[in-house]
Amino acid sequence: MLTAILSTKGQVVIPAEVRAALGLAEGDRLAFAIDGTRLVVERLPSRAERRKKRMTQAFADYVKSAPEKAWAGIDGEDFVDG
Repeated sequence: MLTAILSTKGQVVIPAEVRAALGLAEGDRLAFAIDGTRLVVERLPSRAERRKKRMTQAFADYVKSAPEKAWAGIDGEDFVDG
């Protein structure tokens, strides 16, 4: 188990091994939750990740509502190897 010390300002340094394992980087937003006596820390998706998810969902909804229009704009040559 890795440990850290709470500073007088309430700050904690997340150990490098934990940051690396979870892919945490400077500027990432974190959410905190309390589970009994445990603290749960979760990385929040970035603005770009949230936008990509919304765009993917919007396209999926569009394809469901108008598949012929969605596929009409795709050139069959895009799917040919070579």
